Amino acid sequence: MNNDEKIDLLHRWHMSYKDMIVQYDAFCQLTGAGPEAPLFKPVWGMFERYTNSVAALVDDNNGWLDWYCWECGMGSSPMAAILGEDRLDVDSLDKLLLCIEHDGKEARNGRA
Repeated sequence: MNNDEKIDLLHRWHMSYKDMIVQYDAFCQLTGAGPEAPLFKPVWGMFERYTNSVAALVDDNNGWLDWYCWECGMGSSPMAAILGEDRLDVDSLDKLLLCIEHDGKEARNGRA
């Protein structure tokens, strides 16, 4: 898979999350339900499996997609990744892909 195909796949993953979170937020606001609501446990489980599948397709072997989604708020709360001697604020899917590609070359996300 080339980089354009990977970016396209990451964009589709990101849009799926955005579409899902809009409905999730509306449901929670309407009903007062929280993140552990029985209705959403299988939905979040399916999203987790989808994320794992996308990660495998884009060669993310170290949890960068999870980190970007949950720690960086899908880019809305950027965090720094260290790529060799460079620091990169990861606020876009293009930068996320740079982290994935750099992995194995001394790349660390915020957990290192």
